[in-house]
Amino acid sequence: MEYEEIYLQWRWAIYNQIDISFLKLCIEMPHILNNLNGETNLSGKYSPKILDNYLNKKFEVSNNQIELYDKYVIESYNHFFEIHSKHLF
Repeated sequence: MEYEEIYLQWRWAIYNQIDISFLKLCIEMPHILNNLNGETNLSGKYSPKILDNYLNKKFEVSNNQIELYDKYVIESYNHFFEIHSKHLF
């Protein structure tokens, strides 16, 4: 894999909030994502679209995904600071 492709894959995984190692495991062992009734129950993170994009190396990231991820990071930071700032001051 070339550096640019590695970067695009990493960026795509970050903005989709997925773990590439777990994604590979899901592809190798699809039963991981099945529920007790044997029906495919893919979460939003590991949806058929995500699996397909990974397999076809479609690592595009939309501006909307970037905005949602930035919002998630800011909210996580604020929550973390709110909890731990009580112990700092």
